[in-house]
Amino acid sequence: MAGVWDEDLTAPVAPEMPKSGPGKPLGAAVPPVPYSPGMWQEDLNPPLVVAAPPPAKGPDTRPFLTRADETAGDAIRAFTNAVTLGQMDRLAGAGEYAVGRAPSYEEGVNQQVGMSEAAEKRSPTASLVGGVAGGVALPGFGGAALATKLGGGALGRMAGYGVAGGVTGALGGAGNTYTGNPRDYVENALIGGAFSGVLGSALGGALGPRPRVSAAKTPTTGDTYDARDFVYDRLRANRGFYENPYLATEADRLANTKLNTYTPSDIPTSLRAVEQMRASTAIPGGGNTPAEIEAIRASINKIPHGPERAADRAAGREVKRTIDEFYTNPPLGAVRVGTEAEAATAGELADLARRLHGAARRGHTYDNILHDAELASHNPRSGVSYEDAVWSGVRNLEKADRPGAMPKLAGFDDASKAALDRIAYPSWMQRSLRTGSDWLGAGQRGAINPITLAAGGAGTGYGLGSYLGADPTTTAALGAAGPLTGLAMRAGSTRMARKAIQDAYDVIHQSNPLYDARVMTSGTRPGGGLPPTTNDAVRNALAVEMVRRQPQRIYITKDEEQP
Repeated sequence: MAGVWDEDLTAPVAPEMPKSGPGKPLGAAVPPVPYSPGMWQEDLNPPLVVAAPPPAKGPDTRPFLTRADETAGDAIRAFTNAVTLGQMDRLAGAGEYAVGRAPSYEEGVNQQVGMSEAAEKRSPTASLVGGVAGGVALPGFGGAALATKLGGGALGRMAGYGVAGGVTGALGGAGNTYTGNPRDYVENALIGGAFSGVLGSALGGALGPRPRVSAAKTPTTGDTYDARDFVYDRLRANRGFYENPYLATEADRLANTKLNTYTPSDIPTSLRAVEQMRASTAIPGGGNTPAEIEAIRASINKIPHGPERAADRAAGREVKRTIDEFYTNPPLGAVRVGTEAEAATAGELADLARRLHGAARRGHTYDNILHDAELASHNPRSGVSYEDAVWSGVRNLEKADRPGAMPKLAGFDDASKAALDRIAYPSWMQRSLRTGSDWLGAGQRGAINPITLAAGGAGTGYGLGSYLGADPTTTAALGAAGPLTGLAMRAGSTRMARKAIQDAYDVIHQSNPLYDARVMTSGTRPGGGLPPTTNDAVRNALAVEMVRRQPQRIYITKDEEQP
């Protein structure tokens, strides 16, 4: 069989008629070509022919001004296309057709689209800058106004700026589509609108402008005490006058309906105040001035604190309420004729003075917690952080430390109590960060500084890496990562705790008539977040650049068939 193969391979080749050409007459015979047994390997493995590399692109030798002018033109082209949401190529194409430089509108648009693509390839950086600038120049499409109408809160901002972003993205997606196929315009509008809507909603919720707040300064406890004293001075100087026996009548009603349930020996100060309310009846034609009534009321404040005088303090609160009601709603005929206006003012001053006193006491209570925490945190023997000391003080504030004493949170409004609860009962995130930092050696009570731990971990990791043949740089980084991560977690937990402490300070000190008066005479200031124009600019720049980079550039007329 081997001979047969050899015979077949060495058989003569039939003559082939060559093609006609110069010097080759038709019908000329071609001599046979001998075929060797190894030639089939050459046919299956032809020699590799490597194409010559393209010539290296040389430096642009054009004059600098020429290149700068071209780059500026490319940036302007990107800017105009972005600020018109993809319409500038269409407008320019229409202009080219109108002046006769393009055979049709479609061809004019094709030319402009091609020039825009060439400009972007030629000057990518300038095109990016121009496109971003065009997005920044776009309007906000009513996002800020809609967010304000929806309340200006996080959900309102997300909805308002999300809708505006969706409009921008939809217009940009459709505007940068040139296929002429309505389905493509709709699809790209939906894609652009979805992307920009989500982007606008996220940016608006996280960075959008918050509602404006009052520019009034939060009063300190000292400011509130000063305001209280000023009002009390005006009350004592008030020229109103209350005739007999009206105050004495109120004292009799108090003794017979409120204080008759107490053992007289348990409430000596309260009973003495009742007798003082009756005393003016012994003077013919006598009565009571606001200064005299205030002296009776102030005597209740001298009742000592302690469980043995708890009943007297409770009865004293009934005396105070009776006097305050007498100021606010004096019985018919109680006010001397001619002093009605002064008596009405006395009632307003008495109410304001009481509210200022309560605000000052609440602020004083919280200030004492902060002051004690500051001292404890600076005491090296305490081993407690400022945040922990405030937490402990607030927790103690919510408990009565004396049997029969008033709850320590008496007088605090609901907003103040909620702010204190955020300190006493931290959020899940804050507790998790705190626990994680303790586990990683960065807790407040750690025996070793976390920076020292990180340095030791890096050194240990480097040594182990060198010994085990691993990359010592990587093992050193891993050794230091734990303590450094714990340090970052502790910083996050501390930041959240500090914010809760400051928020409670603001809420407590702003629950104050003095702050309300300042609000009425002060303007407003931004409540935080990016200004509306900045928020819109960031959203539009990102959205427009995204849709601009994914257009369908081939313009096809309605009469042409889609490929």
